[in-house]
Amino acid sequence: MRRSIVPRLVATLGGLALLSLPLTALAQDGGPTVDGAFATVLLDAYDGQYQEWAYEPDVPEGFYAGSPPHGMVLRTFVNDVAMADIAEGSATFSEGAVFVKENHMPTGVDRDALDAKAPVEGFEGDLAAWTFMVKVPGYAPDSGDWFWAKIAADGNVDAAGTPAGCVGCHVQVEDNDWVFDASLSTADAAVDGN
Repeated sequence: MRRSIVPRLVATLGGLALLSLPLTALAQDGGPTVDGAFATVLLDAYDGQYQEWAYEPDVPEGFYAGSPPHGMVLRTFVNDVAMADIAEGSATFSEGAVFVKENHMPTGVDRDALDAKAPVEGFEGDLAAWTFMVKVPGYAPDSGDWFWAKIAADGNVDAAGTPAGCVGCHVQVEDNDWVFDASLSTADAAVDGN
């Protein structure tokens, strides 16, 4: 990831926060929200670029067997900020660390024949959604300052901000800065997660 995009994303979130009162009112009528708007910026910013990033350590490279809530076939990427934190054994992830998980339908895959996290050979993808985690200091101190988003393949924002489902699941690995597979230096034994 180019570091220049991090200030733009943080500035966007900050600018949207200033508009939170009018946007909150719109959200009650099904309109945009601060978090939804940030998720849209996120999708635009990373459109295709994330596929040039490293695969998340401790999961197979390429497609692998997933599980709910993310999908039956996954692919997970980390940007250079997150990868540097992992390599350095940092205690927490740095500002601008990003995880992008592609959530795929198991079209043409005998998912029952695969163990969790087994590589899925020959799969070409059937994207259902992207899920993001972005470290934004000061954004959500009660959940590790992570911004979560789920964006459907058609671009609709399904969830964004600190969704209860994301936070409720990732709290299991709070000691690993809310991340399941990429271990940091302070992490206890890894929790088998999504």
